[in-house]
Amino acid sequence: MLHLLDARRQDGDLHILVVIDDKKTGKRVDKADVRVTFVGRLGPETVRLQPMTMNNFAGFGEFVRLGSAGPYVFNVSFRLSEQEPIKEARFVIQ
Repeated sequence: MLHLLDARRQDGDLHILVVIDDKKTGKRVDKADVRVTFVGRLGPETVRLQPMTMNNFAGFGEFVRLGSAGPYVFNVSFRLSEQEPIKEARFVIQ
């Protein structure tokens, strides 16, 4: 699940939040290497998302500087450990 939160900072950056659920256990993943690639104001950019917890809600997030009003294409890649393969998901937000 990907959320683009309109939590703007003074510099106009927006907050991206990615939530990963383990299909096997149904539990929320709180430890992973998560990166998102998107086209921002300065062209393609890859950002490593940081683990975060709010009100017992685990996810991975970071502020990013996007370009115009959209549409946005986000390519999310993650892996749970060095031994796991990289998994990818693509999100388009109009």
